[in-house]
Amino acid sequence: MKAKLRQQYPWLVAAAAFFLVACAMGLENNLYSLYLIPVTEALGVSRAAFSSAQSVRCLAALVSNLLFGALYRRFGFRRPALLCIALVTASYVWYAGAHDLVAFYAGALVFGLGESFLNTAGVARLTDSWFVRHKGAVLGAVMAASGLGGAVLGVTLETAIRAFGWRGSFLLGAGLMAAAGVLVLIIVRDHPKQLGLQPVRGEEAQKKRPARAGCAAWEGLSMRRLLRRPYFYLTALSVFLCSVCTYGAYPIVTAHLQDQGMSAAFAASMYSLMMLLLAAAKVIVGALSDRFGAHRAMTACIVCNILGTALLAVTKAPWQAALMTVLMGFALCTQTFAQPLLAAELFGTQAHAATLGILLAMVSAGGLIAPPIINASFDVLGSYTPSLLVLTGLTALVLVMFLCCVRAAMRERQKTAPQTEK
Repeated sequence: MKAKLRQQYPWLVAAAAFFLVACAMGLENNLYSLYLIPVTEALGVSRAAFSSAQSVRCLAALVSNLLFGALYRRFGFRRPALLCIALVTASYVWYAGAHDLVAFYAGALVFGLGESFLNTAGVARLTDSWFVRHKGAVLGAVMAASGLGGAVLGVTLETAIRAFGWRGSFLLGAGLMAAAGVLVLIIVRDHPKQLGLQPVRGEEAQKKRPARAGCAAWEGLSMRRLLRRPYFYLTALSVFLCSVCTYGAYPIVTAHLQDQGMSAAFAASMYSLMMLLLAAAKVIVGALSDRFGAHRAMTACIVCNILGTALLAVTKAPWQAALMTVLMGFALCTQTFAQPLLAAELFGTQAHAATLGILLAMVSAGGLIAPPIINASFDVLGSYTPSLLVLTGLTALVLVMFLCCVRAAMRERQKTAPQTEK
């Protein structure tokens, strides 16, 4: 029994990470929707003032992602994650007793600063340590927890609000975060060797199906050398612009479909379906990354982004909205989830924590500026359609830029590590 447990232990680590992401991101994603009306009415504040806490979180997350590489090299995953969980748990207790917005702004700051260890960056490094093979599929399954957790906790917290009030609901959230902290404390270690174990390698599968060129792990370049490579900056720019295009399109799906004459209930159902499809898409894209390479999977997602945004711009019928929803579900994988796999493939493992933090910071920066810009364009033009058409063209440009980055990265791999591509 003990030998079997040791063999399956990496999957216990993945399960603990799944529960952590489900609780942390599920709670945070519902905070500014479920609690908007009850909190603002109870505290007598405007909705705009309450929602501004989300901007605080985004700014803090941008800083957190930029610092992630240095923090991870110094402290690993487990200790910073436990500290962040403790602070987020305390924030939810503070929310429950709040009499003004100070608690929500402080909580947003705490969560944003710790988000890199509670979400994609930290979880990606953890799975990277425990899984040599299948890492794309495992990361996709774990990160699917953000969508599934949001859906499940949305119902759970709404029920708790009706039964115990919004203050009692926040205490439930604090309890869930504490439970996630206990699991991380008991189960998670930064590396298998700390328990005398080995990561999942999948040698048999590797013999049957060798990794394609460009998919195998390589050491890559140091951060100092990467900073002298133009394709590094072009990749960061393409990720930023892709984030602008994606965050400019998907948040307005519900509003734009209603502007096109569809009912509010139908528009909301399409948005919910898009989030559920995103959870499935993460698993599929992760598996495709393992099989064909992250750059090919990312290319497919960008193509889905182009088609989905174009279709959203011209959607008039329900079937068009449904097809758009499917395409946008895969397009959203370009944000955060694909970045860990992409950073390792294009830049190597030597500076992975630093390059991943920079790419995720670019995602955060794009998500910070895109929604205000596209909503301002609606105020001026009276429609989202022109902006969506512009975003479609910009995403096509992103595809060209990204393919140039991939070509340069593959040439770099051939020059620096031909012996590692087996």
